[in-house]
Amino acid sequence: MKKSILLLYVMTAVCLNGYASPIKDSTARLAMQHMDSLMRKTPSFSIYRDNYFITGSNFDGGVNRYNTDVKFQISIMYRFSKGCSPRGRFAFLTYTQKSLWDIYQESAPFEDTNFNPSLGIGQHILKNGRYIGTLLFQAEHESNGQNDGEKNRSWNMVSATGIFPIGKNWSVQGKVWLPFWIADENKDIARYKGYWQVGGTYLSSNERWRVSLLAIKRGGWDLNMNYNAEIAFRLSRKSSSYLALQYYTGYGETLLNYKTYSNYIRFGFVIKPNRAFSIF
Repeated sequence: MKKSILLLYVMTAVCLNGYASPIKDSTARLAMQHMDSLMRKTPSFSIYRDNYFITGSNFDGGVNRYNTDVKFQISIMYRFSKGCSPRGRFAFLTYTQKSLWDIYQESAPFEDTNFNPSLGIGQHILKNGRYIGTLLFQAEHESNGQNDGEKNRSWNMVSATGIFPIGKNWSVQGKVWLPFWIADENKDIARYKGYWQVGGTYLSSNERWRVSLLAIKRGGWDLNMNYNAEIAFRLSRKSSSYLALQYYTGYGETLLNYKTYSNYIRFGFVIKPNRAFSIF
């Protein structure tokens, strides 16, 4: 735990270093001023990860009310300042809530709801006066809000995320995390939810189609992975709304049943953030 707290302190100090330091290169300074201007034109509240409402089944024994559900996610970000520092840094809060809802069963109970707030520092990266990506350093908490023994699931982590566009059509994203303060009921959660993940997205030239794949490395030295794949169609060029088909296979889809293997295909409605944020 002390090592994790020290790591968070070091990351925060590195990110904050240079807030007041001027950028000597005029090209880089002008580019950062342009980045600051763009940030000031966007609301302090924004979308962080994908927001979606999708439904589907694992098709085990056909489709019925016991193997069909709804999965939805709400994810927002708040920046403490409208723009960024002279070095392209900004502080922020995020909140993500994900639920599995057995809506087709009698009384339509929720299977599990996970709460994931975070506090972080962001860093826009420029090279030769051109934007090449964004880094996020965060302290995160994730739990299912249960406090009744066996159903309690909770862990905390420090994390680092990188989001990088590649040309007009591609982007790659990666995230690593170091867990600490893990609840006794889920001490082995990293074995199923892992320590890092990597994703990629292809955007069609007309900006209407997106194809994404996220691979989450589970614990251990073998190539065991959880996968989330998506094909999404943008409803209009000026909209951030999509119709999407998603496929999840692996463990840890939610916290309560993180040891249970999941293999679901779902279809529904997705609202996506801009290219600077999201790890799906």
